[in-house]
Amino acid sequence: MKKMFTKRVTVALLVMMLLFNTFSFSGLVFAAESTNLADFLTDVEIDAPIDPDTGNYIMYPEAEYNVKFTFSEKEGLQFDNEAELIYDIPSTMTVANMSPVSFPITVASDNGTVTVEGNTFEVVNGKLIIKFNKNDTHFADLVATSNVEFDINLGAVFDENETEVEFNEIIKKKFTFDQNADLSIEKTGIYNTTTGKVTYTVKIKSTGVNKDVVINDAITGTALDYDLDSLTMTSDKVDPVVFTVENQNADGFTAKIAKLSPNEHLTLYYTATVDYDAITNWGTADETCNKASVKSDKVPEPKEDEFDFEGLIKFKVLKKNWRDVEPLEGEDNKYVVNWIVTANEDGRLTMGGKEIYDWNMKMANSLRGNIIFLMKTVNLNIRLRLIQLSIPRERWVA
Repeated sequence: MKKMFTKRVTVALLVMMLLFNTFSFSGLVFAAESTNLADFLTDVEIDAPIDPDTGNYIMYPEAEYNVKFTFSEKEGLQFDNEAELIYDIPSTMTVANMSPVSFPITVASDNGTVTVEGNTFEVVNGKLIIKFNKNDTHFADLVATSNVEFDINLGAVFDENETEVEFNEIIKKKFTFDQNADLSIEKTGIYNTTTGKVTYTVKIKSTGVNKDVVINDAITGTALDYDLDSLTMTSDKVDPVVFTVENQNADGFTAKIAKLSPNEHLTLYYTATVDYDAITNWGTADETCNKASVKSDKVPEPKEDEFDFEGLIKFKVLKKNWRDVEPLEGEDNKYVVNWIVTANEDGRLTMGGKEIYDWNMKMANSLRGNIIFLMKTVNLNIRLRLIQLSIPRERWVA
């Protein structure tokens, strides 16, 4: 009986081994599963320059950088598809809490290339949490695939007191922090003949992190008045731009921003109204000059730029056109030359008290009386005046 029992046990073991080998050859290999995303982290990329000599990332303190995490299944270790997948973000980098964000995962399955939509990731107290969408029609394809891979992008600020971050046992990154900072400023403007205003554009670029940024704009031009509350700002890093305005009056303003990030481009837009009564020769530099400056905690000496509209503030002051010639009634060989003089056609000037003169030296001997025509205005704007001069035909010169 003892020998018979031993033989039966041996046969059973052989059968089990045969079945196991059969399942292995048919591809049914049972791999371990895990919810710890650090086990699946295969790559980390940071959008910061790399020092070619040391291989270190060059970072600025307190600056936020985009970090791309790549997670991949591997032979013998698969995602626990039914559970939450969690990655403990290294304590040396700060990532703000995030509400769930939807993202797709594309897999190559037996049914071809399919995409599982509606998966989510979120950040809660230093943990990255990922959930697969089990209700997607292609979720079964994701489960059946053994090489699922996806990327997650997070904004992070790195601790400037730490020169190395360990993302898992294999991936480590080293950093060099650049403490320098700088600012640049460029000012331009456009004159609008229709509105009678000038629009200014000020471009500011931040190198490194600049805090307590102060932008001052001084309209020194005597013929320009800043339009209150016309200031707006845009940035390629944040939207909207949070700023405060102080000392706002016709001569300009002072604006303050808490912080500008590395390589942040800040653009200011605002307008000023032209005082045409103060304009001479289409505008001089002194009449139309505007200066802008910017400074910060790292750049205490203001960086400046200025712009003026010298010779560019063009508008219609006085225009004279010959209209026609007609015979003078009751007079032989005498004609009336009709001229049209248009003053202040754009309505820009204050015309009260202005004097308009008209003369033509070629007709001096033919005109009756004084060759100077004087018109004194009392109304604000003169749009049209008709002036008739009696001239003998033989002395008329067109």
